[in-house]
Amino acid sequence: MKTRRIHGLCAVTLTLALGCSDGASATGSDAGADVAAVDLGLDLGTPDVAVDAPSIDTPATDAPATDLGVMDVAADVPFRCASNAECAGRTGGPACDVATGQCVACTAASDVCPAGQYCTPATNTCATGCRDDGACAGGDGGVLADGGTAPSTHCDPTAHRCVACLTDAHCPASTHCMGNVCVAGCTTEANCATGQSCCGGGCVDPRTNLAHCGGCGMPCAAANAVPSCTAGACGVASCAAGYGDCDGVATNGCEVDTLHDTAHCGGCATACAPRDHATVSCAAGACAFACADGFADCDGDPSNGCEVALGTDAAHCGTCANRCVVAHGTAACTAGACAVAACASGFADCDGMPADGCEADLASPATCGTCAHACVAPAHATSTCAAGACGFACTTDYANCDGNAANGCERDIADGDPSNCGACGTECGLLHAVAACVARVCQVESCDTGFANCDAMPANGCEANIRTSNTNCGACGTVCAGGTYCQASACRLPASCNALHALDPAAVSGEYDVDPDGAGALPSERVYCDMTSQGGGWTLAGSIVNGVPRAWNALGVFTDRATFGTIATRTAANYKALAWTDVAGNDLRVETAEYSFGWTALLGNRSLGAYVAASWPATCNTTWARSGVDFFTGITAAQAAAFGFSLRALDSNAECFPATNENAAMVFYAAECCWVNGLGNTPGGQVDWRTHDLSLLRLSHITPVDCTAGTYPCNANGHTISAGGECYADDPACKARYALVWVR
Repeated sequence: MKTRRIHGLCAVTLTLALGCSDGASATGSDAGADVAAVDLGLDLGTPDVAVDAPSIDTPATDAPATDLGVMDVAADVPFRCASNAECAGRTGGPACDVATGQCVACTAASDVCPAGQYCTPATNTCATGCRDDGACAGGDGGVLADGGTAPSTHCDPTAHRCVACLTDAHCPASTHCMGNVCVAGCTTEANCATGQSCCGGGCVDPRTNLAHCGGCGMPCAAANAVPSCTAGACGVASCAAGYGDCDGVATNGCEVDTLHDTAHCGGCATACAPRDHATVSCAAGACAFACADGFADCDGDPSNGCEVALGTDAAHCGTCANRCVVAHGTAACTAGACAVAACASGFADCDGMPADGCEADLASPATCGTCAHACVAPAHATSTCAAGACGFACTTDYANCDGNAANGCERDIADGDPSNCGACGTECGLLHAVAACVARVCQVESCDTGFANCDAMPANGCEANIRTSNTNCGACGTVCAGGTYCQASACRLPASCNALHALDPAAVSGEYDVDPDGAGALPSERVYCDMTSQGGGWTLAGSIVNGVPRAWNALGVFTDRATFGTIATRTAANYKALAWTDVAGNDLRVETAEYSFGWTALLGNRSLGAYVAASWPATCNTTWARSGVDFFTGITAAQAAAFGFSLRALDSNAECFPATNENAAMVFYAAECCWVNGLGNTPGGQVDWRTHDLSLLRLSHITPVDCTAGTYPCNANGHTISAGGECYADDPACKARYALVWVR
């Protein structure tokens, strides 16, 4: 470019008008007041000269030599550097970025960063790290990845960190440079330690080696980042300042400029949201937005941007804080100033003051039809004004229910009178509740004991029985779960299968948890429930099984809380549940594979164990507590009439259980000559008796015969069983295999 210099002339003439400058004001700011162009009356033969520039060289624009017109001089032209020398001592830095004309800390061509730092070309800033091998001359004493030690005297120009080597030439004899580490040489992996691979003649760990990550010849590299190798996979160890690995893809490194990217401003996935009536930007990693002219962010909520039009919004007229209000009228905002649009119908500006708007209500008793006309109202009533005429009406809380105008509006129909609630004659009548009238609506004032208004609907009163409701037990919203049911306002397990049957008639036969004494000391227990036989609700107390090791051959078994066996094997092995002693009942049922029978109201609301303990006779028994049965299946009515119930019944051996020579503790029928058939057996006695605990007969062996009523073993019905069907030994053809004992 051609330039023309006017130094001499500046000394003579421009100094008088402007003064000369050998430098420039700071870029983007004035150093002093702008100086107007001065007409010196001289033809310099040059174009206008810019003052406040690094020099006063002028563009190569030639002007006619005969032009002696005025030279206009423009002040405060921004500074642009052209070389590092022009940036000496400037605050921006000692290097010149010729592309922008800015003085910066460094450039790619001029890495003038201090020792221990290097130039980041993307931002023209100095970052911590080595620039060349000179910065690593002292070594760092680092420990190599493969276990050896060597000084880190070479600079990795990509990662800008001191390493032991970059090439094989940097390593001692018999070693190779692998992943910036000198490692021992090798020919096959057999020469390498476990976990290492022989790559390029060296033993390396492919799980961590940057040059052989995951396998030989698989180097790791990442743009704007320090790469890493972890578990044989390349990754990003760290990003360069101002960059982020936002897509999580190691192959493209740290691909995002987080200082300026509005989609990742300040960090990955931190997007600057668009704002209404505003311009969004990202500067130095922080989102910002600027409102368009005539709009403002009055609610301080960035999510809706500049939401207010200041020129027309009566709530924010001209400024965010200026709200236009016109009493009994319509406010308006015109060009940012408040105004009254109109008075509401029936209102007027009686005082003529725009500041209080349309203050007068022409339908008000105070200004009825005119500003000076006031009406007077009786008690419990309000004055009215209609078409300019005064009147009155009962207030919303009162009514003239007796039709007597003399006493005015005598009834409070809003609060307190359930006989006139909301209107005269509206009677509140709510189920299980004491009614009250609140706000003209019938409400529940209180609930009857054991009831609650759980649905908060006054119309159905206190609809929830909190003593029995499984969804509102004891209090609204208390739900009974885990097999519990609401009983006396508390969620509890049922006390027995019979209690469960009453609480949930749809419950099917199966295993359930019960708590026999409710809140008492006994723990809950698992039982089996029969929900179908004889009306359902039966709790299995135990089973007596023949052909297996005996368990029912001592009196204590019939009275103590010891248990044995399982529900699942109840017909194949002896089983005694805690229900034997814990579950109280009245009815008893015995069930074999062929038939069943039982009695109602036998146990007196006691457990079977408690009944036996309380009813066990002191001597051999020759009476029947029950003759016949109350219900049965599988047997004939004649057979059922020969049955009965007795404890410790005498048999032909004249000795009673639990001593020797007695074969049953709980007897259900007896044969001629004093055979007894039932549950349990003597622990000693005849060998044939010591093989089994169950002496109930198979159905085909039960033959009823007549006898003298009341003469033992005859029962009160005059029936007993023929001894011809009896047998001593545990014969499966004669004896029942099992008997299940149920209580209800």
